[in-house]
Amino acid sequence: MSFGHRWPWVFMAMVAVTLGGVLAFGVLETGDQVASVISCLVGLAALCITWLEPRRFGLVDEALEAACGELSAGTRERLRQEVATRGLVFPEPLRVPWRSVDGPFTASPDVVLGRLPGVRRTALRLHGDVMTLADIVGALPARQVVITGAAGSGKTSAAILLAQQIVREGEASLLVDMAGWDPERYSLNDWLTACLTAARPAALPMRHAHAAASRLVEREAIVPILDGLDELPDHLMMQVIESMHEWTRPFILTSQTAEYETAVRATGLTVARALVVRMLPMPVSEIVSHLTAGRADADRRWAPVAARLRISGSLRAVLSTPLMSNLARVAYTRIDSNPSELLELDDADNLERHLLDRVYPHDGAFAWLTPLARYLDRREVRQLDLCGPLIPATWSKLRRLALSFLVFTCYLALMALFVRLESSGTLIEILFEIMLWAGLMICFLLVRLATRGKTQSATPFRFRTRPRRTLGVAAVSAAFMTVFAVMSTSSTLTPQTNVATLLVGIAGFALISAVVGAMAWGSLTEPVAEGETPHPLSAIRWDGWALLAHFPAPLLGTAVFLALQHQLSTFPQNAALTLIVSTVVFDQIPGTAWSRWMIRRLSLARHGLPSDIEEELEKAREQGILRTVGMSYRFQHARVQVHLASATEND
Repeated sequence: MSFGHRWPWVFMAMVAVTLGGVLAFGVLETGDQVASVISCLVGLAALCITWLEPRRFGLVDEALEAACGELSAGTRERLRQEVATRGLVFPEPLRVPWRSVDGPFTASPDVVLGRLPGVRRTALRLHGDVMTLADIVGALPARQVVITGAAGSGKTSAAILLAQQIVREGEASLLVDMAGWDPERYSLNDWLTACLTAARPAALPMRHAHAAASRLVEREAIVPILDGLDELPDHLMMQVIESMHEWTRPFILTSQTAEYETAVRATGLTVARALVVRMLPMPVSEIVSHLTAGRADADRRWAPVAARLRISGSLRAVLSTPLMSNLARVAYTRIDSNPSELLELDDADNLERHLLDRVYPHDGAFAWLTPLARYLDRREVRQLDLCGPLIPATWSKLRRLALSFLVFTCYLALMALFVRLESSGTLIEILFEIMLWAGLMICFLLVRLATRGKTQSATPFRFRTRPRRTLGVAAVSAAFMTVFAVMSTSSTLTPQTNVATLLVGIAGFALISAVVGAMAWGSLTEPVAEGETPHPLSAIRWDGWALLAHFPAPLLGTAVFLALQHQLSTFPQNAALTLIVSTVVFDQIPGTAWSRWMIRRLSLARHGLPSDIEEELEKAREQGILRTVGMSYRFQHARVQVHLASATEND
């Protein structure tokens, strides 16, 4: 810790020691002498804690370079696992064709390829398939590419295969979902650092991973796959293009064609020196090869379909996209299935609906996906944000304040009724009153935290006690409150005062102050770091336990204050008021994310989702139907969500 961070501690210690010294060497009575001794001891304790704390150094260059190598190797291994999980190379890669794009939405050929003396290129005429794209991009000066195409055209798969081939030794590569970027929290570079940190190997400590990720991003030794630019709002798409306009690092960006062209037109900027390519429909030979590869008795079962594919029509149009071709391959995996059913459907919409129904049926283990899709569709969102705001963003500030006022009013009214309750003093009634009082406070916290007027997603917290930090806060609290107690009682002391009783009283007060200080906000909890949990629901559970850290400080502090004023009987109502103030003053409170999820679960249950929604979400994620982006779940393909939502509407 530098002196800039130490000076508050040193200053407080010097103040306490000076005060003790002045009191000790003056003409003092017994009480003042006791006060001087206590002050000196407190000051010395704070000073010892300050200088005994070890200095924190950053990683030395050798350790940092080793961490960079371990992190980059871990991301490359993670990318290899992503290829295997998606089945992109088994039984063989799907060779989706592409061609380069010319026109007003791309950089000039000289910018993309590099200028040659005495030569001016006017157009690019590049084409190939996903397995040859790496040869082209790897030879570009900047190794930058934008992959565009229609929904389900294989953009993400092409980007993953490309990144695996163009990443160099010592570089990191990471698949990043653009929908998870929050520009209010991160710049684009800071977000890449956070995502890279989250992808650290299990053996690499978080602090080392963050330092290594910052170094890799700073030296541009990362090839990010920025997937799904079109899933961002229009203003964020423009912000991304403006941020990437002067990038010199290699990258791969994917987007649907129309949305990308609209964003480029709105900004008037191209995306750095990137080569822009467009994914094309697959040829018939590639479709047939993909449908039959690695399947038993495939040639016989798929022969009628292969014959129809040679005739232009809706069947060829549908199966020429990798998404639908893969759905057909999965839907008719069993040897007793009959792909010839597809020949009976001439309309493209009916064909797509038929394939989606076979792979994602409306009954069975994942029947709850249908009401989930409808729930998201009604709110016009793509993701189920576990700790997102419950209050619609369209609400005015006055409307939000009115809701907060209503919550406060109901809470205070219930507390007023509670205070007016008459009790006979029996043990059962006392226990009942304590439970009722605690229940009212917990319900208030749950509703208040869930409906606070914040439009951004809540940050989950976790219990994390750092002994030096906790002891430091406790020492400062004890020092200030001890000096306060001594100064408050010094005028009432007489020579007949019992010194032992006084010492015990001051020591007890200092101990209580230290306990209250140790439980202050920020001493027992800290935000959950990116990638610290295997899935969002784990972070939500941690945040629920961290909510308990919100109680000790206001309750103990209120109790100590009332005890000094001899008004401990008014503790219930004063504690209620303290809790209200604490939810207004502090911006981020542990338990906010958990509170929002608890209330959102009630809403989901009302819309037909199962009570064990947490387990079902994880099963769907493991099956590849859903994926996680930050603290939210979303369908792997938007087309699946649209299909399930529309099917529910038709029903």
